[in-house]
Amino acid sequence: MTPQQIENDRVEFVSAIDLTGRPTDPVLQQLTEIAAQLWNAPIALVSVVDDHHQRFAAKVGMDVDCTPRSQAFCAHTIRQDDLFMIKDATQDERFANNPLVTGSPNIRFYAGAPLRVRGLKIGTLCVIDTQPRAQIDNIAIDTLLGLASVAATHIEAHHAPRQAEQHQLATIERLLDLGSWSFDSLTGESNWSARLYELMARDPSDGPMTRAELILAIHPDDRGAFLDHVNRYTQTLGAQSQVKIRVNIPESGYQVFNFAACSSPGPNPAGMLLEGVMSRG
Repeated sequence: MTPQQIENDRVEFVSAIDLTGRPTDPVLQQLTEIAAQLWNAPIALVSVVDDHHQRFAAKVGMDVDCTPRSQAFCAHTIRQDDLFMIKDATQDERFANNPLVTGSPNIRFYAGAPLRVRGLKIGTLCVIDTQPRAQIDNIAIDTLLGLASVAATHIEAHHAPRQAEQHQLATIERLLDLGSWSFDSLTGESNWSARLYELMARDPSDGPMTRAELILAIHPDDRGAFLDHVNRYTQTLGAQSQVKIRVNIPESGYQVFNFAACSSPGPNPAGMLLEGVMSRG
């Protein structure tokens, strides 16, 4: 298998397990906090590297949820089989001009251990300091590698089993040129499939559209029919409804979509799960 094929498989796997598109996993968060404490580091991360970004599945001391892959120290770590360490980023020509070094969070020291799941290095468990470090204890290194191994085992046990199902769904959506969505009426949590983001020309990092955003994107002449459609499947459990609407897609203008939805019992009896698909009409 060529390096590009391995990378394609790695990116597809990262997308399928969707570690960053859900609430923070408490086990990964705890491992991240342990790493920060043991290394006395102000920043620690479980970083997942996709094709364009590194996204943080768990974090300590970092305000943002992702950074460009081109700036990511972790993008270098996933090319290693062992610990990747930079003792002073200002003295390393690969990183001296990196925006994460010259600006916030002002990285100086970095140590990252790759997360290997099903033979694919999907990201890292890393610790970061704003001060250079000259001497590193071997016990600390072994501990970080051990914590990364625990994190990878947890990911495989609790997240990776969904990969085959999600890969199959993604293939079907591509073939049928449609995207799927779900909404929990109790929690307000909304999820979009990767294909729906593509159809709507929306960056996944922005999250799904809110109901208000979607209504504003719908052609004014179609909004009444859409709201009638929404009322039909939200008022009665098990109801189904379909409607054809025109949606304003960035840089493309209005496009016709078939919008189909149904309602079912939610995870909590007090709520309702709304699910549906959008396809070009």
